[in-house]
Amino acid sequence: MSDFRDGVIDYISETFKLEDEILKDIIKQQSLASGPMMNIGPDQGKLIELLIKIHKPQRVLEIGSYFGYSAVWLARALKSNLAKAGENAEIEDREGVLGERVAERTSLRQYPLLTCLEKSSKQVPIIKANLEKAELDSIVEVLEGDAFDFLKKQSANSFDLIFIDADKTNYPTYFTFAEKILKSGGLLLVDNVLGLYNSEVLDPDNNDHRISAIRKFNTMLANSELFDSAILAIQSGLAIAVKK
Repeated sequence: MSDFRDGVIDYISETFKLEDEILKDIIKQQSLASGPMMNIGPDQGKLIELLIKIHKPQRVLEIGSYFGYSAVWLARALKSNLAKAGENAEIEDREGVLGERVAERTSLRQYPLLTCLEKSSKQVPIIKANLEKAELDSIVEVLEGDAFDFLKKQSANSFDLIFIDADKTNYPTYFTFAEKILKSGGLLLVDNVLGLYNSEVLDPDNNDHRISAIRKFNTMLANSELFDSAILAIQSGLAIAVKK
């Protein structure tokens, strides 16, 4: 989680109007807080939104939410998909092609579309408040606590998309869980796979335990027979992988 802002990013964001007042306010909240500026960039957010609209996942898991900036991007894309599915259901219903069944699936959800895992008790109410302000709280659950407590309880093939942007030292372990709980054909997205701020994975003298863990994760992903994957040099690096 590290947001790099420069002239190019600002140009892209302003030209394509990537951030509305809600997203800008979340950035402002972070700048006023005592902690570091940690969130995906607006260019990453838009890329993830497009991937969700193309892939159309039903259940999404986010590990690490901080102030809820990325959660808003994820949930908005999911809500857009849900609205589109509802429109299609109405069309199919008028045409008499299984419309009622489609409408039922899109309106009666048995689970939230997005589950956000956040360890910090301080951040959880902030995330919830930002999601409520964005009118997304009805499709998102925010769970407080150690992510591993949640992950250990999940069955195989539970999620269609997993986004990881949490403590870097545990990236290899998160990956091990993702191998199990992500469905075949599912997407795995992981932020900060090139470093924390300045692509530190390239520095052979950098032995920071977080960078070492990121390098280990990258090697595991690259060598995994379960995933078709790549790293995009966007912001601090975004890994994109499809489970075979």
